[in-house]
Amino acid sequence: MIDSTKLLSRVLACAMFGLFAVPASVQAEGGWNWFVEPYLWMSDVSADLKVRDRDLEISESFSDVLDKLDLAYQFHFEGVNGQFGFFGDYTYIRLGDKTSQGLLTLDSEMTTWITELAGVYRPSGRFDGIQAFAGLRYLKVDQQMKIKGELELPIEPAPSVRLDESFTDFMIGLRYLGNFSESWFYSLRGDWAGGGTEGTWNLVGSVGWRFPAWENGSLIVGYRYMDMELQDKAQGTRVNMDMTMNGPHLGLGIAF
Repeated sequence: MIDSTKLLSRVLACAMFGLFAVPASVQAEGGWNWFVEPYLWMSDVSADLKVRDRDLEISESFSDVLDKLDLAYQFHFEGVNGQFGFFGDYTYIRLGDKTSQGLLTLDSEMTTWITELAGVYRPSGRFDGIQAFAGLRYLKVDQQMKIKGELELPIEPAPSVRLDESFTDFMIGLRYLGNFSESWFYSLRGDWAGGGTEGTWNLVGSVGWRFPAWENGSLIVGYRYMDMELQDKAQGTRVNMDMTMNGPHLGLGIAF
C-alpha cells in the first residue's frame, strides 16, 4: 500500500514525454513563442523478452507501474518562430519488479533514459495546420534480470543477464494541430524512429482546453501508444526486447 504523500510525489514526478501543442491565443505576431508541459501518462507497460530463445513476458497496468516506480524525471520544452521551431524532451524512469512464471522467477530492474531533439517546420507559420518534424531520439536502457528456477531446457538460461546499452535513432514525423473553438483545440501526432533500435512507433491524440482566466495555460488530455524493439547482446547472451507503452495522458500546458 502506498501512502498518500508517496503517491502524490510519484504522480507529480511521472510526467512522461508526449504530444505538445501551443495554445493559439498566446502566440505573438513575430518573435519566439515558448511552451512547456508537465504531464502524467497513465500508461500500461508490457515487454516481451527473449533470452537464449526463452520467451519471458512482463505485463503491468498503470497502478502496478506506479507501485513499482522508483524514480522519474521528465521535462519538455518547445520554441517556435514563424514557420520554424524546435522541441526537446528528457525522460528518466526507473522501475523494479519481481515476477514468477511457472518454475521461473524473474527479478528485474529497468532504468530508461529517453531524450528527443527535433526541428519543426510549419508551412502555415500558424498554430493550426500540418507540421513536419525531424531529429534524433536517444534511448538508453539498463535492464538487469536475475533468473532463478529449475527449467527443463537443453541449455539453462544465464542466472543473471544485464542489458546496458544505448541507441540513437533518426526520428521523422508529422503532427496536425487545429481548433474546435476559441477555448478548445486538438492535436494528432505520429512518428517513426530507427537506426540504433530495430524501430520505434509513436502515436498520440490529444484535446486541449484553454483556461478562461489564464490565457497562457491549458489542460490537455489524450491517449498515447509507443512500441520499441530493441536487440543486443548482454554478457554474450542475445537479448531481444519488444516494449509497448500505451494509455491516457493528462497535462498542464504553459505558454510564454
